[in-house]
Amino acid sequence: MKLGAALTLMGVCAGVATFAVTQGCGSDSDNGGGGTAAQTGKTVPAEEGDPTTATEERVFALNSISLGEADRAGNKNKDAWKGYGYNLDGLITSVSGATSPDLERVCKRAQGAPATVHQDGDEGTDNTFGKEILKLLDPFTPTPSKSITEALVAGDFTIMLKVVGLNDDAAQTNTGLSGTLLVGGKFSEDKAPTFTTADDWPYNQDPQVGISGAYINKGVFVNGTGGASVKLSLSISGQSLSLTINKAIISFKHNPGTKSLEEGTIAGVINTEEFVNGISAVAGRFSTDLCSGSTVEGIKGSIRQASDMLADGSQDPTKSCDGISIGIGFTAKQVGSPTKIVPPSEAPPDPCDPNANPDGGT
Repeated sequence: MKLGAALTLMGVCAGVATFAVTQGCGSDSDNGGGGTAAQTGKTVPAEEGDPTTATEERVFALNSISLGEADRAGNKNKDAWKGYGYNLDGLITSVSGATSPDLERVCKRAQGAPATVHQDGDEGTDNTFGKEILKLLDPFTPTPSKSITEALVAGDFTIMLKVVGLNDDAAQTNTGLSGTLLVGGKFSEDKAPTFTTADDWPYNQDPQVGISGAYINKGVFVNGTGGASVKLSLSISGQSLSLTINKAIISFKHNPGTKSLEEGTIAGVINTEEFVNGISAVAGRFSTDLCSGSTVEGIKGSIRQASDMLADGSQDPTKSCDGISIGIGFTAKQVGSPTKIVPPSEAPPDPCDPNANPDGGT
C-alpha cells in the first residue's frame, strides 16, 4: 500500500474520532527557553473578577470541529491553520529559509524537516499539526474537518462540556468556574440530534473528567492558568490512540443569547514519539501492509519532521525538537442534561499480533 493510500484511510477513519480530555496541573513557563525573552503574541485573556455566584449547570455538545485546513466558516484555505491555537512557546518566530536568524532560538528540527517547520502562524500561533500533518492528507482527504463535523451533526459522536458558573451576561467576568467533560456516543439509531435542550445525548461512563480553576473574562472561558496536561483520545477503527497534550489550553466564547459556544479552541503540544507509537499501534487495522515496512516508516518519518518545539511547550536551541504543536477549533450548542449511559466498545484483535490472530488475520 502506498503512503498516500495509507494516509487516506487513516484520515477518513480519524474523521469519526472521539475525544476524551484529562486535565492535570502545571505552570506557565517564563519564556520560550534557551534564555530568550518572551514575546506576547496570541494568548488567552487574564484571570479577573470576583468568584461566580451562578450555580446552574449548562451542558454543551460540540457540533463542529476545525482541524486547520479550512477557516471557521468551512472555507478551504491553506493558511487557515495560522488562526488556530495560541503562542505556546512565548516566541514569535519568523522563518523563510535555513539561514533565518530566528532558527537560533528554537529547538533542532528532525532530519529532513524544512526550516519553515518553525514558522509561526498569526501572532506567534504554534500549530504544526495544522500546518504539516494535515498537509500530508490534503491530496487524499482534503476536507477532514468537514467529515468530522458531518459526523457530529449526524449524531455519530460528540464531546459534551458540563459547565457550572456561567450566567446570561455575554460579557461575564468571573473566577471559580468548573465543569466536566463527557464523551458522547451515538445519539440515536433513527434520528439526528437537534442541538437544543430537548436532546438527551447518551454518554460513556468513562471518562468523566473534571475541570477546576476555570475563569471567564468578558465572555471568554479559559480552563485555567498554567500549563495543564490534557489527554486526547482518538478512537480509530475501534482502537484507542491516546495522546497527552502538554501546556494545554481549552477556551471558548460563551454566547448566552444563542445558547452556544463560539470560537472554541483546544491548543497544546503533543509528544512526537508518543504520536508515532500511537500511529504504529493502530496502523495495521487499516491494512496489514502497515504492520511494518517502508510505508509505515515513511508515515513515522513525516510525523517526526513536523516537530517544532519541546514536548513541554518550551524552546531550547541546544535540544532536538520532540513535540508537535496543535490547535483545534470547535463550536458547541446547549443541550439537555444527559441521563443515558452507553456501554464501552471492545477493540477487535490486533491484526499485527500473530498471537492474537492464529489464522494470520484471514
